[in-house]
Amino acid sequence: MNVKNITGRLVVRAGDFLGYALWKQSDGYHLSWTSTGKKSVTFQGTVTTPSKIRLVKVLNQESADEINESGNKLIEWNTEVKGQLEGFVFLTPEDFTLELKVNKKKCKAKTIFLGPQMTNPEKNPFTIMQKATGLSIEEAQKLYEMEQQEKAKRMAGAQAQADKEAEKARKKAEEEERKKAEIEAKKEVKAREKEEAKKKVEELVKEPKPEPEPAYVPEPEPEPEPAYVPEPEPEPEPAYVPEPEPEPEPAYVPEPEPEPESEPAYVPEPEPGPAHFPHVAFAPDSPYAPEPLYIHKPKTEPEPVYVPEPEPQPEPVYVPEPEPEPEPAYVPEPEPEPVPGPAHVPHVAFAPDSPYAPEPLYIHDAKPEPKPEPEPKPAYTPEPESEPEPEPELKPEEKEEKKEEPNEPESWNRDSWS
Repeated sequence: MNVKNITGRLVVRAGDFLGYALWKQSDGYHLSWTSTGKKSVTFQGTVTTPSKIRLVKVLNQESADEINESGNKLIEWNTEVKGQLEGFVFLTPEDFTLELKVNKKKCKAKTIFLGPQMTNPEKNPFTIMQKATGLSIEEAQKLYEMEQQEKAKRMAGAQAQADKEAEKARKKAEEEERKKAEIEAKKEVKAREKEEAKKKVEELVKEPKPEPEPAYVPEPEPEPEPAYVPEPEPEPEPAYVPEPEPEPEPAYVPEPEPEPESEPAYVPEPEPGPAHFPHVAFAPDSPYAPEPLYIHKPKTEPEPVYVPEPEPQPEPVYVPEPEPEPEPAYVPEPEPEPVPGPAHVPHVAFAPDSPYAPEPLYIHDAKPEPKPEPEPKPAYTPEPESEPEPEPELKPEEKEEKKEEPNEPESWNRDSWS
């Protein structure tokens, strides 16, 4: 067999099979053997080459195992295995021949696995050739491709076979578990039925015992209700008594002051004269003097009566239940009354003891009403007319000038003197 057919790594685990495995890697040729079960199995064999050979590494060698290299052309071994994996690694540049034995007998070719494809040799012993075989490059390439295809097919088949076996093992384990569960359930049902039947038999055999009368337990007396104790009522708060407000002072009504008597205006009297001399001054006792003209005296208005401004009333004090407060005294506006006297002096001020003086104003007390009335307006007091200022006394010269030019009354007619 050509060395190319065994080149590549082969994974071998302890207990996978009973036999040998051979493959080539970069570090050399690997030869391993294992067995199934814990039964003791012995492995013997030799590796021979016409040139030289070297033992590189020994795997899992025990104290009783023998793996030796002799004369640089031979490696032999004699080991005992109980399910574990053993072997060694060697190197050689020439072709080599293997003779493999199990229990000191040549093993069958089907128990020998070569290369990653796990092919079997034609016979045991067999030779691995490393030198050129005389094939052309194209033939060697075709041979290599065919070997790779066969290798892939074997690997796929082995994987499919392993998957099938794993699936079968899984189904078998599930079936066993199911059967065990059914058996356990049936056993439990039978045990329960036996127990029930046994109890029924015991009940039929035994005489029924009278049930003991229940012990008398007196009912607890109801607890007395607690006596009702009324809560003390809170003391009433003292009633609020507002402080009495001071009585309002009566409205101040000033007494009218007597007006001073005004002096009559000075009017020079014209002297009488003849009718054809209207501007002639007559003597006071002359029969020809005209009657004195009536001089209208200006109206004198009374002085204004002083009415004080009303003081501001205090704001009402807030009381929870206010009582109606007395309203301030209402002072009505005085109505002007006609003053008796001469018709040509309507606004003459009178003395307090004059019979023509008007009566004093009557101020009545206002009665309380439910609604407060607006504050009364101050009484209207007409503005007093300014009194005529007295004419200053004339000097004698001015008096003579006035006598020469007397004022002509409107009602005087010159024709009446003609």
